[in-house]
Amino acid sequence: QKADYRACMKKAFQRYAIELIACADLRDSEIEKQFFADSKFHFENIGRTVIETFQMPGYELDKTDAVIEPSYVCEALGLQGRLDYMQRDMLSFIEMKSGKADEYAIQGKIEPKENHRVQMLLYQAVLEYAMDMDHRKGKAYLFYTRYPLLYPARASWAMVKRAINLRNRIVADEYGVQLHSSIEYTARKLSEINSETVNERGLTNVLWARYLSPPIDGFAKKLQALTPIEQAYHYSLYNFITKEQYTTKSGDTDYEGGRMGTASLWLSSLVEKCEAGEILYDLKITENRAADEHKAHVVLSRTGSISFSEDMPEALPNFRAGDAIVLYERNEDTDNVTNKMVFKGNIEAITENDIKIRLRAPQRNPAVLSADSLYAV
Repeated sequence: QKADYRACMKKAFQRYAIELIACADLRDSEIEKQFFADSKFHFENIGRTVIETFQMPGYELDKTDAVIEPSYVCEALGLQGRLDYMQRDMLSFIEMKSGKADEYAIQGKIEPKENHRVQMLLYQAVLEYAMDMDHRKGKAYLFYTRYPLLYPARASWAMVKRAINLRNRIVADEYGVQLHSSIEYTARKLSEINSETVNERGLTNVLWARYLSPPIDGFAKKLQALTPIEQAYHYSLYNFITKEQYTTKSGDTDYEGGRMGTASLWLSSLVEKCEAGEILYDLKITENRAADEHKAHVVLSRTGSISFSEDMPEALPNFRAGDAIVLYERNEDTDNVTNKMVFKGNIEAITENDIKIRLRAPQRNPAVLSADSLYAV
């Protein structure tokens, strides 16, 4: 079925009605016209790429056997990511960008931006460490819809190491802030944010001098302009937020008496998850409406005799309508969120026997969520 631009825009307005109504820029008639012109331009480029480029030799892209927005959690690297498009065999995937590529690095040639290349490399690393997919065999593409350009991303493990090292340094700083939880320590740490410290590459070009450096130094100037009481409040609030975020990501067991946050997905055992009411498993899909364009969903039922309604005394009380969840296949005891493809969604309804999950992304390929598999939530 050929995609229709008007129908697509209607869906966009249904899904993002508040965001579009509240957008001040769209109140300008000229900007509004340009917005719709750009939207149609990108839409047509995407359609042409799927119809024409996907069929070209060497790309190995088949839209009839695709997965939309699958997520992965990699315990080894401490990363999680969501891909825009992936073949079901996980050998080819696409990350879509509506912005500009690097138009200035090489004269007369369009190249991916470095941050986009790093993002793709980290996706490849996650698939290798979490799903055992050899990065040398896979094909990763950056899709710049503006041009359009489907750019093959080449693996560079040296760049992956640099990215992970930078991430680890950031985590180390966050760990120090939440560990000390001290106004003096945080003030000293934030005082290190200046253009001289951040410019590790020794950049001297116009981009750095005119656009990147001033706002970095402006941060320190704004802090210095605060009164002592305002500074103390800022550092205290920063400490609190950093502690909350670090605990959520690390699953600190000494904080509030147990595992918490995203980290519990891989730090907690099956027994611990069951005791805490954080997992439903051995579920079968009894109604698959994952392909529905509006409100795509699946209904799953327990295969055993134990119910999981929030009203039952033996049930799992931590599941409520509206909760954000992850859904994945669990056919073996070794299957878990770190070695299976993950789909994100929300609980729309939960009864004594069934749980209805609204998927964040529709799945037109019926093989993606097989009726023969067992699932965990």
